[in-house]
Amino acid sequence: MVAKTDARVVQGMPDLIVPCGSQYALLEVKRSGTASKQPNQGYYIDHFGKDTFTSFIYPENEEEVVWGSVNLWARSEYLS
Repeated sequence: MVAKTDARVVQGMPDLIVPCGSQYALLEVKRSGTASKQPNQGYYIDHFGKDTFTSFIYPENEEEVVWGSVNLWARSEYLS
């Protein structure tokens, strides 16, 4: 399951919430690695990144981001 957030509710909140067990990932979708970032997007990625997996995701890094979240969740301490 993947949930899409509503940018009209909280400006800069990452676009996607991906739950996995008791954990979740927050992903901000971009058209490319060079796409501009909107106000607050970096803040939310950094802020929530202290507690869960967060990332900007775009075609050039999609595989890396997906495997990064899988590897993080594969560690038992993150799936309690």
